[in-house]
Amino acid sequence: MFFGKDENIRCIESIPRFEVTDINGNPQTVCYAAKVTTNSFIVPYRTYVDSYVLGLDDNNYYSLDQEYIEELQSLTLLPSELPSYNLKGGDFIYFWIILGAIPVLFLWNKLDAIFKKIFFKK
Repeated sequence: MFFGKDENIRCIESIPRFEVTDINGNPQTVCYAAKVTTNSFIVPYRTYVDSYVLGLDDNNYYSLDQEYIEELQSLTLLPSELPSYNLKGGDFIYFWIILGAIPVLFLWNKLDAIFKKIFFKK
């Protein structure tokens, strides 16, 4: 539970990893990936695919623009039809836990009040 925005890089497994050269001339192994963003205010309330990037192993990434995508496609590093990333149930796990906990806490509070009235009358 936190405030703000959290970004995670999720490689699209149907596209193999490939090498690109960084600005320093060093080769980097990357994957075509979705940048999945989760917004939170105490608990996560929104998870979505923010954009598509070239992901590195340590949750860092290189941004992609249409021109660079077309260049990578012309080099056959990326397919002409790019697949999309589908969010999985695990991406929403905290939302469902909190959503399920709210009615349980409400019922617990009501049952506790009833129990106290029945057994602890003064």
